[in-house]
Amino acid sequence: MLEIEVDDRPSHPEWDEWVAAAPGGHHLQSSGWAHVKAGTGWRATRFLLRRSGELLGGCQLLDRDIPVVGRIGYVPRGPVIAPRDVDLVDTLLDALREHARRRRVAVVKIQPPVDRADLPPLLESRGLVASELHTAPAASVVVDVGADRDEEAIFRGLRATTRRRVRQARKHGVTVRTGEADDLPVLQAIIEATARRQGFAPYPADYYRRLWAAFGTSGHARLLIAEHEGVALAAVLLVAFGDTVIYKIGGLADVEGAPKGASELTHWTGITWAREAGYRYYDFEGIPLEIAQAMREGRPVEPTGVAFFKLGFGGEPVVYPGTSDLLPDGLPGRALRYILPRAERWRGVVHRLAGRSA
Repeated sequence: MLEIEVDDRPSHPEWDEWVAAAPGGHHLQSSGWAHVKAGTGWRATRFLLRRSGELLGGCQLLDRDIPVVGRIGYVPRGPVIAPRDVDLVDTLLDALREHARRRRVAVVKIQPPVDRADLPPLLESRGLVASELHTAPAASVVVDVGADRDEEAIFRGLRATTRRRVRQARKHGVTVRTGEADDLPVLQAIIEATARRQGFAPYPADYYRRLWAAFGTSGHARLLIAEHEGVALAAVLLVAFGDTVIYKIGGLADVEGAPKGASELTHWTGITWAREAGYRYYDFEGIPLEIAQAMREGRPVEPTGVAFFKLGFGGEPVVYPGTSDLLPDGLPGRALRYILPRAERWRGVVHRLAGRSA
């Protein structure tokens, strides 16, 4: 008999272990991510599907009140379900609807795991509404770093200019070291410098501390810092979960006269570490959807900025499953269908959920 367990404890080791081993499992569905988001008022509730005590899947929902918008919830990279069983999806949706009704959640945004392109049409057939506002990146660049690939072959796959900048950084004495908790202020200072140049609002220091507490102390996070003559030039924070290392956040410092290529060397170091540690993929986590779609379809496109930089590492553009909105019944749901795509305040909230500043 299929049963559903509703859990709101701060952590759930059994769920975390199951998600990490499941195809498509992602750190955004882990207790660690719930800890990170708790710092800004998000409350986690897990819905676990069991049959005869065996865990078959489920999802972690985060919800909170947002001024003006109301109470919202999101399920990034979920639900995670092992067997492709429609009954499991229906049982889970019933539980989410009941939870949303009781807690007066106006909308629950669901963005399925990276390998579940079958879920959006199934969710829409169950009354959910397709959305263009995503809670996690809708497209990315992923480098295959599997042990069956030679490191030199991976390096040859980099764009010629990217390879050159890696070599230039090394030639001019740039080195990359592994950081610890004491180095989080270095990361924050570099992110703040990047934010000033690019015009976005950085997260506060507590965000990085929570990320490290959730993933760094367990060995699932790695901080890499590029330096020249003792001066920090670039930093990246990576989160390793399942078979993938994800580039979570990073940036480049403002240092006059600094050697070129510090960012390229830092990411190349991350790629080689991911391969040596036994992971399969290095995910740059996020490029514009329209660029990834054009490249996959063979249409002409000229990536610029961050997308151009990430594509220089030889990865493949990927498009992830789209987002569906679970809305209330009746007039409120019909009104939200019209309002959500047009509400700039809502757009900013969703960008924040996705790890993008707005």
